[in-house]
Amino acid sequence: MKYLCFINILKLCNFIKNITAYILSRITKKVHIYGKPSFASFELSARCNLNCPQCDVGNKLTNRKNNFLYYNEYCKIIDEIGPTMLDAIFYFQGEPLLNKNFANYISYAKQYNIYTITSTNAQIINKNIALDIVKSGLDRIIISIDGTTQEVYEKYRKGGLLSKSIEAIKLLKEAKTELNSKTPCIEAQFIVFRFNQHQIDEFKILAPTWGADKISIKSAQIHSPNENSEIIPTINKYSRYHKINGKWKIKKDYTKACFRAWYGMVISADGNILPCCFDKQEKHIYGNTKEDKIENIWKNKKSKDFRNILLNNRQSINICCNCNE
Repeated sequence: MKYLCFINILKLCNFIKNITAYILSRITKKVHIYGKPSFASFELSARCNLNCPQCDVGNKLTNRKNNFLYYNEYCKIIDEIGPTMLDAIFYFQGEPLLNKNFANYISYAKQYNIYTITSTNAQIINKNIALDIVKSGLDRIIISIDGTTQEVYEKYRKGGLLSKSIEAIKLLKEAKTELNSKTPCIEAQFIVFRFNQHQIDEFKILAPTWGADKISIKSAQIHSPNENSEIIPTINKYSRYHKINGKWKIKKDYTKACFRAWYGMVISADGNILPCCFDKQEKHIYGNTKEDKIENIWKNKKSKDFRNILLNNRQSINICCNCNE
């Protein structure tokens, strides 16, 4: 339903092409690619101001050449695929608001009537930034709050203050009121670990009082679950892992190819085109936006080879082994 006011004939036709290509690929076990991507995730910043222990940036496992996706490069990308795009996510590995031009990136996408989302730790949001975010036309902002006390919150959000995240929600709510804006939808997100699962119910009660329009509870992705099993939630519905023959494994059905590879892509701060948000260390690069057009990269040999493995041997792809899509 959220897409209804963002759809036109061109976007609808392109999305149908994506679906058709995926279905035909599943049936024939041969890769078909039609249309352009309907979705893209942009890494506006490869840097972060926190050191979350299960994050590749926090663990210094990423190796981007650029700290930020250049604005002129981004505009070129949007001009090419914006007319067919339904939605865009403005985060990947870094903290997007560290990019001081954040609001301009959103405003440019909104010229093409694209549904826009970002996710942030909200540590640097002040009144002026809150006003800029609302003015930009951003549709949804996810604020990570993984605890209802500072003691629990900082077990994952290393270097962060719970009070700043709560204050950010309030500032965004005030900015929406001041500017008489219905957007962005302010979503408070709680990532469940064993050490914070006892605060889920309290979070559900408190988040609306802070000013959140929506709350979401998300299962944690754990690096090497068998080595870090002590932080896997014991509440089954909040865990993406289960134990088989004494080892923790993802709850996963590998018989299905992932639709994401036929629908969208990720664009890193370096301009590399990646298949999805799980390719955090850029192991499966299709191409680079500085060297070729998106449409060509979307259908090139590297992208087709990757989709072929998705169709026929998905369990062999390293980034799929910890994904629950």
